[in-house]
Amino acid sequence: MIEPTYDGVKRKPKGGYVAIRGAIRRAESLAYEALPTGHPTAHEIHAALTEALEIVDAVLFPAGGCAGPECTNPVPDKGMGRPALYCSRRCKDRAAYRARKERGQRKSGAAS
Repeated sequence: MIEPTYDGVKRKPKGGYVAIRGAIRRAESLAYEALPTGHPTAHEIHAALTEALEIVDAVLFPAGGCAGPECTNPVPDKGMGRPALYCSRRCKDRAAYRARKERGQRKSGAAS
């Protein structure tokens, strides 16, 4: 994983980067809400913030998005081993539950 630097000092990505991502995401949401007002720069601001959010996600979370049902959270890169598919244990458990439930419905539907 790329280690971000500031003034030549290597730092591990921790809460600060997550806070930056959250701030950019909030600003992007506010810009999106301003689009219907017809402000002349609303589209440009929204596009720039969306692009900044995509760059931050690509750097901090190179593995991509969560494979969980209806989850849009990024998946953190652990740096070694097989890449994770889910953003959290909860998303993984939710996906497993849904898969078991669907298998049960298919079995009962095939038996009828």
